[in-house]
Amino acid sequence: MKRSLSGRSEVDEAVSAHLARGDNASALQAILDAYGAELGAFVRSVLRNENAASEAFAQVQEDLWRGLSGFRAESSLRTWAYVVAQRACFRQRARAGNRRDAPLSAASPSALAARTETSRLRREQRHALLVQLREELPEDERALLILRVDRGLSWEDVARVLSETATSEEKPHVTVAALRKRFERIKERLRSRLSELDEGQ
Repeated sequence: MKRSLSGRSEVDEAVSAHLARGDNASALQAILDAYGAELGAFVRSVLRNENAASEAFAQVQEDLWRGLSGFRAESSLRTWAYVVAQRACFRQRARAGNRRDAPLSAASPSALAARTETSRLRREQRHALLVQLREELPEDERALLILRVDRGLSWEDVARVLSETATSEEKPHVTVAALRKRFERIKERLRSRLSELDEGQ
């Protein structure tokens, strides 16, 4: 994403201009145009069911709208939007309780180009297993992987997002150093499971 001379993204600059004119509707639309798709995918990946994801994303949009007037640019708009999305997921999970919703189906792995049919099938198996293993992770670990790997947020921004829904007991452990260690442990577990697949070939 392009950045201005001030170091802010074009989206941040556009939203700031809209807000300065009191045009909150255009500011919200600019955020959704830029980040709506990835925020929706984040919510779906974290909550893993259609009804809850739909309700949570609607809440994200409402919370973005309500929060615009108080946004102070202490972080980037993208990071703030993920904080809002993480809070919405947390509240949706709390509201859902024991309610049963239709689970999301695991994403089918794309066919990967390979030189031979055997290697193609093997790579597909590894990818499918990785998708399955990620889906089996606890919600907080799944969110950590999505924010860091899929969305490319800095460690500081990942910590900012995840600390918003951490309990008072958990907050001391939501630091960059702690998250890095946890991230490495998650990767090691995933690598170990993938190795089991290789040994079974």
